[in-house]
Amino acid sequence: MQQPANSSGQKPRLNRRGFIASGLGLASGCFAGGCGCGVALAGAGGELGSRPVNPSPGGKGYAVSEIGGGLYWVTDGGYNTMFAVTADGVIACDAPPSLGLNYPKAIAEVTSKPVTHLIYSHEHIDHIAGAGVFPKNVEIIANRHTANLLAGRTDTRRPPPTRAIA
Repeated sequence: MQQPANSSGQKPRLNRRGFIASGLGLASGCFAGGCGCGVALAGAGGELGSRPVNPSPGGKGYAVSEIGGGLYWVTDGGYNTMFAVTADGVIACDAPPSLGLNYPKAIAEVTSKPVTHLIYSHEHIDHIAGAGVFPKNVEIIANRHTANLLAGRTDTRRPPPTRAIA
């Protein structure tokens, strides 16, 4: 999908509010085939669209690659997730336990900014049970359905969201 140029002739880039909105929409809708395992892609100039990206995890157990516009993809070769670097900090999407402490390492390769938000795509253990690697003051955002499911669980690996959206 090609986005129109703005008044300066540049294509719009994904901002903090746009990432949260599109990330929650894509993730909660189980983007790319049913489980939220897909990666929302932006073009090299930050425009919304898609193109294949396939970094190899290599010897460190993970790979991180910029998709565009401050949006990054991180993979351990089995699970994929994404994060965005904004002016105020990092917005992470999901926290696969298979990435574990490698997720913050991948973010640190890109920026020294703190993780300020964590977006849950859904409540499955394989997507969010690594949430404990992030600081306790991170705002966790999820859709209301996910928040309600997690409220009924007593799983310390999956902290309940601090904000639920419709």
